[in-house]
Amino acid sequence: QSALQVSLASLPPLFVNFLLSSLLNATNRQARQTLILAGVVIVNVVVNLVLIPPLAQLGASIAALSATTTYTVLGLWATRPHLRLTAATARFMVRLAAASAIAAASGWLLSRATHVLISLALSTLIGGAAIVLCRVYRIAELRLLLQPFRRRPT
Repeated sequence: QSALQVSLASLPPLFVNFLLSSLLNATNRQARQTLILAGVVIVNVVVNLVLIPPLAQLGASIAALSATTTYTVLGLWATRPHLRLTAATARFMVRLAAASAIAAASGWLLSRATHVLISLALSTLIGGAAIVLCRVYRIAELRLLLQPFRRRPT
């Protein structure tokens, strides 16, 4: 079960990666995203080669976590010119991180007590409820997220 727990820890950065990937595509940075993905594949292969022989499934989960985190770091670096961190954006990110942490923690706790499929289904439902309870998405935040993609007068 520890391999599943490590894999669940990769969910919050994975959710961030969806946003970063979309931002890179929307800003016509597909080539940069391809380079980042190539780097992530290299990290994943190297960590797998090093950790799978001694740790088996746990090593593979650690490799997946390291690859996901690598994409998050490189994606944040690549999108920094397009990200304007305001107080409203920071509050949104804190609420999103809180909802992601609740989903990940529930998945980790449930994986210790139930079958993996049941824990996955329940943690998904709990994560959805956490998004609502943490008020992650409001109309103002959706407008804020769309703001960088609006055309500006030149």
